[in-house]
Amino acid sequence: MKDEKNYISALSLQPSALSSLKIVVISGLSGSGKSTAVKALEDLGYFCVDNLPVTLLPKFLEVCQLSSGGINRHQLRELVFQSYGDKSREGGLAVNLLSFGFSHGLPFNADIVMDVRFLKNPYFVAEMKGLTGEDPKVTGYIMDSEESSLFMSKFLNLIKFLVPLYEKEGKAYLTIAIGCTGGRHRSVAIANETGKALESGKHKVTVSHRDIAKA
Repeated sequence: MKDEKNYISALSLQPSALSSLKIVVISGLSGSGKSTAVKALEDLGYFCVDNLPVTLLPKFLEVCQLSSGGINRHQLRELVFQSYGDKSREGGLAVNLLSFGFSHGLPFNADIVMDVRFLKNPYFVAEMKGLTGEDPKVTGYIMDSEESSLFMSKFLNLIKFLVPLYEKEGKAYLTIAIGCTGGRHRSVAIANETGKALESGKHKVTVSHRDIAKA
């Protein structure tokens, strides 16, 4: 009953100001896709809060009224970063390189997906089948071709071209998913090599391997 009163109070808060706000409430059972919906709304420019207690709704709407007047979302993000962000990384976008296997499904949080199944596959080489892309033998096998070298050059140029554009748009994190069939050989090696090539830049780069331990 108390929550209902707070909800009604929030919706009756300064009607003229609230009329300019577009409020979307997402509800559903666990696993129903709420997080996916929230991510899609964020991509459309919405400011999203997950699991907001109803008792905080009036204060949240007050903040929304303030933030919607006079500055846009990019300026608001910059204001928040200047106040609370890590000054050593000011203006930097964090890049996460994620290897995966298409046989295990696409990563739900990928911003960019690169398919490297066109590269020669160590899985069909008996002495490499049980290894992973972390092994120098596997990496050497994959990278030892003109196609691999040319691909890496073009792929890195693409990333270096896109990162500043995502950064300009106000994105703080960029997840680049690199996939092969099983996620144990080619995608792992390419993610590692890409990470090494980017680590000397100004952006924080992390590399993770989602399916490397899967059969």
